[in-house]
Amino acid sequence: EGTMILPYASIGASTVLGRHVHVMPLVSIDAECTIGDFTTLCPSSTVYGRVVVEDGVFIGVGARIVNDSDGILTVGAGTRCSTPARPARRTISSPRCGRRRSSRGSGTATGCTRTLLA
Repeated sequence: EGTMILPYASIGASTVLGRHVHVMPLVSIDAECTIGDFTTLCPSSTVYGRVVVEDGVFIGVGARIVNDSDGILTVGAGTRCSTPARPARRTISSPRCGRRRSSRGSGTATGCTRTLLA
């Protein structure tokens, strides 16, 4: 309901998009990702690996969210990823938000105003 996918976006198999998600041109979303309600993915942004993007997240132009661990990476509700980031080994982090890991190597970041991958 209300989801908009613009031309040249790539969305992998088994990916779930919530309500009112905006996927702009040249966005790449890997297979088996979950994108929450009212989330915006700006042009040339990437979500790669097993990633859960919660509700109300803004992923800026060229930003990359990369999970190369066996666990699930969760981007907390309301997170703003506004700076292009480099590939990560484990999890998403920022100087302004905490980093938590479960025993399975999953990571969670919440309330970031600027997100970089470690």
